[in-house]
Amino acid sequence: MNYTIYELKLKPTSPWITDLTADTIFGHLCWMYRYLYGEENLKKDILNAYDTQPTIIVSNGFPKDH
Repeated sequence: MNYTIYELKLKPTSPWITDLTADTIFGHLCWMYRYLYGEENLKKDILNAYDTQPTIIVSNGFPKDH
């Protein structure tokens, strides 16, 4: 199985309220997907088969160079 790895570098303009944990980031991505494509597509494309065949895997946020 091949994976594509994306690294995002964020430059915040204000303090963070919550830590950048994987579940928080995943939740924000799901809300964004739902907003763009609808709840049924979120369920069909991402959530229904997540336990057996995840379409996206998110890690915690880390400080630069960690």
